[in-house]
Amino acid sequence: MVEQRPTPVGTYQILQDYEDRALSIRVLKIDTEDDAVEPHLHYKSAQLYVGLIGKAAIEVDGAVTLVTPYDVVPVPLRSLHTARAVDGPAVIMNISVPPLQADDQAPALSREETPDMRLPSGEADIDD
Repeated sequence: MVEQRPTPVGTYQILQDYEDRALSIRVLKIDTEDDAVEPHLHYKSAQLYVGLIGKAAIEVDGAVTLVTPYDVVPVPLRSLHTARAVDGPAVIMNISVPPLQADDQAPALSREETPDMRLPSGEADIDD
């Protein structure tokens, strides 16, 4: 029986999708700078992104790291993250501990700030 695997978030090829009791590994190919692992987060699994081929930009909670082969970027639980190819195709691997489950890949919601989300600034009255 094959368990359901997480649905991809973005435009990329899954070259390998391995899972055992301790961890899961996905090898992804991002072909162009227009393709990406779109912003998302995980509530149950921490991850490591590893560069394998080419160059990729891995963004974790707003901090961007350029990775080349064998560079590693940690992605803690509940961290908003994304990956994009830079200067041509890139192949990256992500390792999830514990294994990434189908219900643990939450796409990012809109981050638009509405008026009721804004904190008062300057001389504004905080009671409003």
